[in-house]
Amino acid sequence: FHKAESHFSVAIQHNPRKAQYYLHRARSRQLLQNILGARLDVATVLLLNPKQPK
Repeated sequence: FHKAESHFSVAIQHNPRKAQYYLHRARSRQLLQNILGARLDVATVLLLNPKQPK
């Protein structure tokens, strides 16, 4: 999951407005027990796309 988190972090650097990248990184961070990081990513998803399904 470390590789996935890193992959999505790079993707976010290239396209920071793509909510899906934050959502996938949040899931990776959750599985890595980085709950604060996951919550921040989910908050970013909601800011970028308020109609994102829960």
